[in-house]
Amino acid sequence: MAKKNYYTETLKLLTELHKQHPTYNMGKHLSTATDEYGNIWSMDDKSLYEAIKKYSDTLQYDTQPEPSIEAIIADAVDLRLDKDDEDDY
Repeated sequence: MAKKNYYTETLKLLTELHKQHPTYNMGKHLSTATDEYGNIWSMDDKSLYEAIKKYSDTLQYDTQPEPSIEAIIADAVDLRLDKDDEDDY
C-alpha cells in the first residue's frame, strides 16, 4: 500500500475548496481551518491536511451564503418597531 502524500492531498483539497467556494480566498480557508491550532508553522503535512479536511467537511453543512454588505445594510434600514412598541415610548 502506498503511503499517502499529505502535501499533495492538501493542495488537491484546497483546489476543491476553491471550486466549491470561489468567493473565499485561500487565506480565509487556511485561517479558519487552523484557527484552533495557533502556531501552524510547526504543523506537519498530515495535521494540516486533517485540519483542512475537517473544515471542508464542516463547510458542506453550511448551506447559507454569506450575506453581502448591501443586504446587511438593507436589513438594518428596514428595521421598524411594531405598532404596539411605538405606544410604549
